[in-house]
Amino acid sequence: MPISVNIGATDALALPLRGDGESLHQWLFAGLRAGILQSRLPAGLKLPSSRALASQIGVARGTVTAIYDELAAQGYLECAVGRGSFVAHVLPERPQVARRTASLRPATVRGTPLSEALGVREVWTRTPFPQQENATAAVPFRAHLPDTRMFPLDVWRKLAAHGARALSPGDLTSTAITGLPLLREAIAGHLAAARGVSTDPRQILVVSSAQEAMDLSVRLLCSPNQTVWLEDPGYVGARAIMAAHGLRVANVPVDDQGLAVAEGIRLAPQARLACITPSRQSPLGMPMSVARRSALLNWATRAGSFLIEDDYDSEYRYGTRPIPALKSMDCDDRVLLLGTFSKLMFPALRLAYLVLPQALVEPFTRARSLLGRGLPALEQAMTARFILDGHFERHLRRSRAQYAARAQALRHAIGRHARGLVEPPAIDAGLDVAVRLRTRGNDRAAQRQLMAAGIEAVALSRYATDARLAPGLVLGFAAFDESQIESAVRQLAVALGRQSQ
Repeated sequence: MPISVNIGATDALALPLRGDGESLHQWLFAGLRAGILQSRLPAGLKLPSSRALASQIGVARGTVTAIYDELAAQGYLECAVGRGSFVAHVLPERPQVARRTASLRPATVRGTPLSEALGVREVWTRTPFPQQENATAAVPFRAHLPDTRMFPLDVWRKLAAHGARALSPGDLTSTAITGLPLLREAIAGHLAAARGVSTDPRQILVVSSAQEAMDLSVRLLCSPNQTVWLEDPGYVGARAIMAAHGLRVANVPVDDQGLAVAEGIRLAPQARLACITPSRQSPLGMPMSVARRSALLNWATRAGSFLIEDDYDSEYRYGTRPIPALKSMDCDDRVLLLGTFSKLMFPALRLAYLVLPQALVEPFTRARSLLGRGLPALEQAMTARFILDGHFERHLRRSRAQYAARAQALRHAIGRHARGLVEPPAIDAGLDVAVRLRTRGNDRAAQRQLMAAGIEAVALSRYATDARLAPGLVLGFAAFDESQIESAVRQLAVALGRQSQ
């Protein structure tokens, strides 16, 4: 309860309880000032002597004296030697105090969400991603995540220090709209060696994320109500972007050869765009066959359509060389190749890139100038040196070996502890794997059951729209060592065992 302080024969002031970490000085000063500003201590009122007030609230007299002096210095009190301290008749300008928001629930106006009442376009607020990234340690089996503990931070720190020392005044004013030239050259070299793609560095546009790249591509290439192909099941981030832009979506099924191109042509033969994951289908994991790739490229050429190739984690292939990108077969320049460093280096880097058809370089550069104005140069320079000096390839080799071992650890742990509940998966690529459930009920109920047990997994059905899938889960394994995987599979087996009872 608040503490009541007697100010005079007829006046009292209720002081709030002290907050955690709030000093006596802060508490009493704020309470007296608030009383004056809110007129609960009226102008001309004589305050108790410092000795009397200190005795009432159990603090040292010196604390009260210091507070009276501070209030007088700021114009809230008038003090006269031998007469005492009085509330000032003319107060200083009242400070604008920011109110703390007690709840972050959306405000309403007469029952209507405030965002809607203000005319906010709600379609752009429908995101499948968290609004605040989880800063806590990753929990098995969080998907789509590399092991940042493996990243060579000592090398990165040295690159940061070298980059900072090399800065000149000119570096503080110049921006590269399409990306630092040195980084674009480094990306082009990596693509030639690792993805089979030969490209001019000037056709590379550096962006902050795959989502930004998709958004920019749709803004420039599509008009509202045009149709696009999306894999079903497929990447939920792409689906959200297409919906926000008001596009019609043809949900094209996938099978063991990847995207069913013939079905896509049947559903929407003149679709403006197709968004695909040909090297490792998201989320099922199979690569698109060469025959399907050829059919897809032929369709795009005939229809005058473009293909966004989301090459999200294709460098991680275990036991064999990574499959060349679809872009490597693109003779007619219909493919926009999208890559990201979030899964190859670390998510907080926020660097990705688009390899553009030559005819799209100028319009995309102009649009980037309008919408983005470029990215921080120091991080780009560090990333370029990380690639050019060979650190990137060494990191990928080390990560591939470690992730391959973890993939096998997951498969064997499922075989030992959860064979009757989860089908042991074959894992030959990626940071995560889709597994089939053998339990009763649907996969969303299984996801909730695992969440209650402290295990993260994503229901396979969350990636699907029209596709009818057998119940399954997407499990990330790359970010967790073998002991974490073993322990988490045991917990998973117990939780799924309860669901199937």
